Amino acid sequence: MSTRTIVLSVLSVAVLIGVGTTIVELSAPDEIRFSPAVGEQRDYRIDVSAVMREDDSQSSSSDTQAVTMQSIMRYRVDSARPSLTVHLDPRFIRAREGRQTFFSSARSGGLFRGPVRDLITGGFDLTMEPDGETRLTATNRAAWNLITKQLTGALGRQLEQHMLAPSVPLSLPAREGAQVTLDGFQGMPGLRLTVADIDEDSVFVDITRAEDGSTRVAPLRIMGHNLFIQFTNVSGRMRLERDSGWIQSLTLISDQRIDGFGTALNVHTQLAMNADDDPTTGAWADSLEWFTWTSGLAGVSDGYSLFLPQTDGEATDLPLIEPAEAPLADAGTTFRIDGKDNALALTIDHGINGDGKLGQLTLQELTLRDADGQALTIPLVLESIGIDYGDDDRQNTVIRLLPLGWADPGLERIASVDATVIYRPAEEPAHTQLSLADEPTEIRDGSVSARAVPVDGQPGHWRILFAGKDNRYYTYDRTRNYAGLSGRLIDQAVDGGLSASDRTLMQRVDDPDRWFQQYAVEGDGDTFGLALFTESTESSRHILHFTSRALRFSNRDMPPPETRYLDRSTTPGKAPLNLDDLAVRDADRNQLRLTLPRGIGSACELTASAPPLEGHELVWQPAFQRHPDFISETWTPDGETTDWLLMTDDGVRVFFYGIEVDTRLSCPGQPAWHTEPAPTPPDRPWLVDIAAAVGDDVDPETPAALFFRGTRFLDASGRPLRPMPLDASPDAPSTPWSREQMQTTLADYLADDGTIRFWGKVTAVETITFSGEPIERTWHNRLEGLQE
Repeated sequence: MSTRTIVLSVLSVAVLIGVGTTIVELSAPDEIRFSPAVGEQRDYRIDVSAVMREDDSQSSSSDTQAVTMQSIMRYRVDSARPSLTVHLDPRFIRAREGRQTFFSSARSGGLFRGPVRDLITGGFDLTMEPDGETRLTATNRAAWNLITKQLTGALGRQLEQHMLAPSVPLSLPAREGAQVTLDGFQGMPGLRLTVADIDEDSVFVDITRAEDGSTRVAPLRIMGHNLFIQFTNVSGRMRLERDSGWIQSLTLISDQRIDGFGTALNVHTQLAMNADDDPTTGAWADSLEWFTWTSGLAGVSDGYSLFLPQTDGEATDLPLIEPAEAPLADAGTTFRIDGKDNALALTIDHGINGDGKLGQLTLQELTLRDADGQALTIPLVLESIGIDYGDDDRQNTVIRLLPLGWADPGLERIASVDATVIYRPAEEPAHTQLSLADEPTEIRDGSVSARAVPVDGQPGHWRILFAGKDNRYYTYDRTRNYAGLSGRLIDQAVDGGLSASDRTLMQRVDDPDRWFQQYAVEGDGDTFGLALFTESTESSRHILHFTSRALRFSNRDMPPPETRYLDRSTTPGKAPLNLDDLAVRDADRNQLRLTLPRGIGSACELTASAPPLEGHELVWQPAFQRHPDFISETWTPDGETTDWLLMTDDGVRVFFYGIEVDTRLSCPGQPAWHTEPAPTPPDRPWLVDIAAAVGDDVDPETPAALFFRGTRFLDASGRPLRPMPLDASPDAPSTPWSREQMQTTLADYLADDGTIRFWGKVTAVETITFSGEPIERTWHNRLEGLQE
């Protein structure tokens, strides 16, 4: 771990513990009195992000380092008189550098070992005296003494100061406009609290840096170096329960300059704290990943490039995502245990492709069961809930949860999962345009808006500022031709010194669904296309049953763990099987190629008459049957036609010189596609009797590519399903069908009972049938010899 990461980790832990020590201190004045009952407890989600850049570097993301620390903290009131004592119990802590987790309470190892683990798992007691003095003591004093003894005396004392934090003996009047100045809140010097708004239940407080207060805190000594910390900017927003004084929501945004280790560092910190009595459930915005994604934008100096179509063709190739229809009607549901992160992952296979727009999915209830069907008590926190694209651009929803607590949760005991989800579908988006001009322009629809602001001194440059809600927002319209314009998703300070992610966190204190975003657009253009996405006001409730993904692989009587298709086509191939316009070509290149409608080469007889070459017969074979050493890596055999090549029977030679070849294609009649209901058991539609499906026994050594080009097994949507190998395993990497079919035969799929299991429910079998008189086509070609 780098020195900068260690610095940020220590600072983040200090802020994290500092939050715990001051939660009740702000709520102790006469007007807003902290008066909890003994035994009362509250759970909080605390998220801290620190983005560090050396000196004033803003040039690229490579100069930036971001550390995120997230926790679930429980506060329990143990006594009220004569002193108020609150026990702080860290139920979950995770720290990440970028996307890399370097410690987590959900898994063993890392930094949380030995006395550090003993210290944190024991928790802390916060004692508040009537005169406002506070004391924070570790429950495990032995672990605390051991840790501080291993550190230098100065570091131990300073770290203890950061953990204790000064008390805040202040009175916060319940009157709009009232101000209080304090020092030491969250380890920050000189802050001013202003009562901004009051309603029946809550008091809203703005937090700014006091103009006449100090900007420095005592230096922190780490690894033999003094770190001098100066706060250059602080702003925040807080919502308190009016009756009890408990914090409901808090956001603090700060900028610090840190001098030490021979360099100057600029750190931008975002802290969000929210009451959370059920961290297991919720939607995307309630997950740990939402904060990681939102704060992560601040760590990318140059932003993310937007793909803006530059031609009408590009815009046509990228149709606007359309709302998905009934994505939970027949969804496949499985779970697995991610051993790396010790996470429970629930997968919902919707059976829709990448052009289907899913609405919002909210996890409402979760029940874990053991092999006997008994409910398990394993506290969890929602890590993420969102789209994961599977094979062939299929959309799956994956819900990931991490265990709370520090002991082994025993996730391996889970045999099934019942989940209740609420689904709110997306509506058809509305299209509009935003003017790009020399003056600011804006479009607004209720609470959502988009505003284009020209950049001073840079003609042809604009910042587009979006304000929306989680369920209603503007974004760029990807069906629009943006010729001459380019754009990036950025997160830079605007309008009062706050970036889009800062503003999102700040305004969610008042409105938990608020959302802001920012684009940088440049080029030659006078309008920017936008689409307004809205989720329906109607919702539906679904109870889903998840079974083990590993069991769904091994047990053929169970549905497959997910749906997989042969190719990306959305409808079955029904191209006319016309044999009149066929022609053997490429003789001038000393090879012979014949393009046939899909399935004809295997359903009919294609032969060649030519002299052998060094003991090898010349035969017609599909191009994908060529020797593996000669297969083009860019070639994929999906589509309505198949290229056949004349080659030696070992697949090595495809170029020939000084020979004549006679080719004959014989079909027993006029070919046509024919569809029949699939011969499957009613209760297991993923198992197909292959002999019954094709009307005859099959040769197990038939190449998979050859067989499944002429015979396809369709699901209810008409898409061709992939066969499932007998040795399919959840641990095996997913292989594209274009590659798998060239490496397998029917024997790799055919069970002893003559059935093949498919990656989905088979409803129909599509084959080629013949009628009328036999058809024969012949060609004669001469391939010239090598030139002298």
